[in-house]
Amino acid sequence: MEELRKKQPVRNPLRNGHPHNMYDMITETPNALKRVLEEEVNNIKSIANVLKNKKKIYLIGIGTSYHAALNARYYLKSIGKVDCEAINSMEFILNPPLFNDTQSSAMIIFSHSGIKTYSYQAYLKGKELNVYSVLVTSLNSVIEHPIDAIIRTSQQEQSAAFTISHSCSTLCSLLLSIEIGRLNGLVNSTIENEILVLPSLFSGILEKTIPEIKEWCKAAVKFENRYFMGYGGNESNAHEVSLKIQEATYTFCQGYNVEFYLHGPFIATNETTISTFIITSTTHQLDSAKHKEIIDRTLKSVNLVQNVNSTAALILSESDNTSSSQIGKDTILIRAPDVSEPVSVLTNLYILQLMTYFLAVEKGTNPDSFKRNIPPYDTCFPKSGLIL
Repeated sequence: MEELRKKQPVRNPLRNGHPHNMYDMITETPNALKRVLEEEVNNIKSIANVLKNKKKIYLIGIGTSYHAALNARYYLKSIGKVDCEAINSMEFILNPPLFNDTQSSAMIIFSHSGIKTYSYQAYLKGKELNVYSVLVTSLNSVIEHPIDAIIRTSQQEQSAAFTISHSCSTLCSLLLSIEIGRLNGLVNSTIENEILVLPSLFSGILEKTIPEIKEWCKAAVKFENRYFMGYGGNESNAHEVSLKIQEATYTFCQGYNVEFYLHGPFIATNETTISTFIITSTTHQLDSAKHKEIIDRTLKSVNLVQNVNSTAALILSESDNTSSSQIGKDTILIRAPDVSEPVSVLTNLYILQLMTYFLAVEKGTNPDSFKRNIPPYDTCFPKSGLIL
């Protein structure tokens, strides 16, 4: 394992200010998505042809890669109509599934570097059990052990924030789910058409949305606690942005399912918190009535936090004027592309990555470093005998 780590590419040096390496990775993402659409599709179709016959798919990752597994679960269930389960890689090793029928099961391991301790053990476990295993990893990952299939995402990350690879792995999961659905007689032409213009949608976010994001950052930097709430496919984005903000700004943040938030964490909401909610367009939803009900509940939650003197923000689609009329005038608004919920997982993720980055710039922290250039964090892992 240690020898394999030494063969991985070395990251670029840290920079002292904006633009950090994280910004380069974010701005390069539209091109990386385009590469996936041009170069990975045939590979994904071949893998889908195998997975369509599997009764159960296990999705494995840790950290941001676990959130990639959550995204894959959402896509495979809602679009591919596949029975699947997301498991963090440590739990997979400590308490693995029963695998009563290994031939009808499959594993997809998400690992941006390909060498995280427990994700690495997970794909070795898959081979031991003779379970069909797929690794989703970067273009530059050095893989020496045999594995059934590899989906390559993006260039090697130059920041500890892992943005470009997460966006690309999420797109790969969406493409895989659509292909499995097609093989099973399900057509998703609306989503497929949106995917074709996804790189331009990301470029549009860079061109139009950064002023709104910076307004949010100037407000958010003043608060001790930051909460993010989402539902459906965007729940994983609430968890992901909280993880990224903690890594990039060295301050507390937490993400929740919006209903979970109401059942406890809300009580810790007060004038020291900023609460950001994510809602998606009702356009092209499979169950529009149910979706509208959840949006209504989310908007009432925005008003709820303002009624206890907390600052509220809302990420909503460009064409949604109804929602903005139902909330307080002081709500910070960030407009996102008007797309179906499955594609909004990607576009909202991109906005949240930019929010993370510019909040780090506002705070003056280095989002690339994982604090490994700052004592005592620079030596704490080796002193503790820990390897990620």
